[in-house]
Amino acid sequence: MKARRWTNRALAAELDMHENSISRLKKRKVMPQIDSDFLSNLCRILECTPNDLIEYIEDPDPK
Repeated sequence: MKARRWTNRALAAELDMHENSISRLKKRKVMPQIDSDFLSNLCRILECTPNDLIEYIEDPDPK
């Protein structure tokens, strides 16, 4: 977002969300449950792919 100069407020308006929701998404260490439509819209708006947004880190202590 920073490289593309998106603010939380502008992105929230594009996604029809509250800007606090965008902030919470950015700060989470655990991936929240999101649907494919949301992910598609987010990638379209930010001109990126899901790989640009999501990093997989293996759980060091699987149960």
